[in-house]
Amino acid sequence: MKKINLTLIPVALLALAGCDKNETNNEISAEGNKVAMTPADLPPPITSSKTYRCKDNTILYVDIFGEMQGAAVRISDKNSAAIRADLPKAEAAETDAQGNNVAAPATPQGTLVSSDGELTVSGEAGNLTVKLPGKSAQSCKA
Repeated sequence: MKKINLTLIPVALLALAGCDKNETNNEISAEGNKVAMTPADLPPPITSSKTYRCKDNTILYVDIFGEMQGAAVRISDKNSAAIRADLPKAEAAETDAQGNNVAAPATPQGTLVSSDGELTVSGEAGNLTVKLPGKSAQSCKA
């Protein structure tokens, strides 16, 4: 007759005790009420990753996100820290005393700008115009 190891049964029961059969996408707030969780917005995917040579022989490694929604630029070294440039935020529309829009909000024109304003990137994936920190704008080709 075969022996059954009875010490494994409590271990298996403890492992299954942690399972919750009623998992939902709700979260309990501090007041004890259930609050529905909203889905998070995903960042745009990397659609292009190319090496560029500029007019002054600077080499740039550029990752472009989405349809020119953002870019990560590395200067001279592929392993250096990337400078992130994004589309500028659209400004809110101005309203008059009655609450009517006076002017439409400015829409981004396709120029990506870093958070400090020192780096700008514009153009298409094969031919970019880049203004690097401390330099003037120049053309860069893949």
